[in-house]
Amino acid sequence: MNVIFDTGSDWLAVEGKGCSSCLGNLFDGSKGKQVDKTISERKYGSVILKGYKWFDTVCVTFNTCVKEFEYFLISDQ
Repeated sequence: MNVIFDTGSDWLAVEGKGCSSCLGNLFDGSKGKQVDKTISERKYGSVILKGYKWFDTVCVTFNTCVKEFEYFLISDQ
């Protein structure tokens, strides 16, 4: 999965399996915990992402993980 680090944002945005317009590997968030079922938007410059807030364990390295980390799962549903 390609990762772009945006140091001007406090969100981790991940392309989810519900995103038909996303390219490459898509993340299945079903093993995590959905925060709410209301679709919301995140704006990054001229791009508007639609998706849902989820909680899951997120790791930067094998030894550096955060449990119950809130992230944004991109979807176009």
